[in-house]
Amino acid sequence: MKRKAPFGSFKSNKPIKETAGGGFKKIVFGVGIIVILTIMIPLLYVPLNNYLIKNELPVKSESWNIKLYDPESNTISEMTFEDYVCGIVAAEMSPASENEALKAQAVASRSYILNKLQSGRIGAKAVHKGADFCTDPNHCAAYVSIDSVKSGWEENADEYVNKILSAVNETNGEYLKYGNSVAAAYTFELCGGRTENAKEIWGKSEPYLISVDSPEDLGSPGLESILEFSRNEFYEKLKSKNDNIKLIEPVESMIEETQLSDGGSVLRIKIGGKWFKGSDICELFNLPSRNFTISSNGENIKFTVKGKGHGVGMSKYGADAMAKQGYNYIAILNRYYPGTEFVNLYEELN
Repeated sequence: MKRKAPFGSFKSNKPIKETAGGGFKKIVFGVGIIVILTIMIPLLYVPLNNYLIKNELPVKSESWNIKLYDPESNTISEMTFEDYVCGIVAAEMSPASENEALKAQAVASRSYILNKLQSGRIGAKAVHKGADFCTDPNHCAAYVSIDSVKSGWEENADEYVNKILSAVNETNGEYLKYGNSVAAAYTFELCGGRTENAKEIWGKSEPYLISVDSPEDLGSPGLESILEFSRNEFYEKLKSKNDNIKLIEPVESMIEETQLSDGGSVLRIKIGGKWFKGSDICELFNLPSRNFTISSNGENIKFTVKGKGHGVGMSKYGADAMAKQGYNYIAILNRYYPGTEFVNLYEELN
């Protein structure tokens, strides 16, 4: 429904009579219009500003149906929001994980996508060809249809499907909130014993995305990765980022200084007289995380890397290990997102 303009659209059947003082009257009339607009326009926008400040979610009931766009197949499907969360959990976490860890992932997934929706980072529906969300993890969230992946679960298919459905159903509508905002509940695979501060990794501070201990990760068989490169390949990759780098031997002498985050990741590293961001080195050498050290191994340069992923938020391995120790999903989420509170989306609205 289009809103009618409050001014400038009226009509009159009476002719306007010009007088000697018409010019002055026009000036007075014009000033009057400006004064009225100055007063009225802010009033007209108050409801809109209040809405933007509150950032209300467009959820009407527990049966909230959403439309999901798949860029690969160029198709749109419709489902309930909770079914959508099931697909996110299936894409993000192994169904072999403990039930309480899957429940923690369900709440985190619900929070993550609702935060994007509330903050406007998902954008207009036109981006999704009229749908609410998409399956691109770089834009909305990772998603897989359970029907499309359960064949790969073979004899465990029924068990895994039931575990994911139960995790979502048992946390129905639950998400994390900090203050008046939905928490951006980031997750990652594994860290080196301590998570990262969002401020140090991305430059944006969130009071609940801070570095916390995750000692369970140290017991992971996949904790450490070792990647080796020839000296020439090492030099060439660095030169592709900064052509002025000094190439000297032995390579250990090139590593002059390293600045680490609270979680142990490399924020900045000085190599051959030039500073590089840890993220740049990670990208250049395709490292699984920014938590790395550099050494030489005979003729090769060796990267020893701990963990997998950005390290901000909840460690999936840590969550599963905590669940194995008897912690429930509430305790898991309280550790990784300190200061947040649990809210039920549907109870809050109804």
